[in-house]
Amino acid sequence: MKKELVTILAFCLSMVMNAKPKEYDMKNFPKGQTLQEIGARIAEKYLKTAHFLNGNTHPKKPLTQIIYPDFRT
Repeated sequence: MKKELVTILAFCLSMVMNAKPKEYDMKNFPKGQTLQEIGARIAEKYLKTAHFLNGNTHPKKPLTQIIYPDFRT
């Protein structure tokens, strides 16, 4: 039991010692992946998505407002 525990602890310690934090470049994004482009895609998708009116996703007349319960993730 002790030998297995020591082996597991040694393995975990070696993993922690060799772990390197990722370096993120927050200034040079790949094409199509800038914050503005991603935000625009999210906004376009949100505007195209049907919203609820008392549980009805296809109301007879278009909605003019989005109420609080429609802010879901």
